[in-house]
Amino acid sequence: MTTATEVQMVPVDAITVLNPRARNRRVFYELITSIAITVSRHRSERGYDLVRGQGRLEAFVALGQSEIPRLSSRPRSRTAL
Repeated sequence: MTTATEVQMVPVDAITVLNPRARNRRVFYELITSIAITVSRHRSERGYDLVRGQGRLEAFVALGQSEIPRLSSRPRSRTAL
């Protein structure tokens, strides 16, 4: 069994999928949302409020990443927090 000792960034276009699988759109969307965090634009328009994904955010920070994939969320009404 191999144990990872160092995290390295790999260009996605350099990866060959050895055993490709077809996924339906629902499964693919679930996969995307499990990677990305969900945020809404902060009232100041200078930042974001985390809606979902604190653990993923903390993992990215622990890995030394300065950016993370996000999904944007908008309040349903002006009275929403």
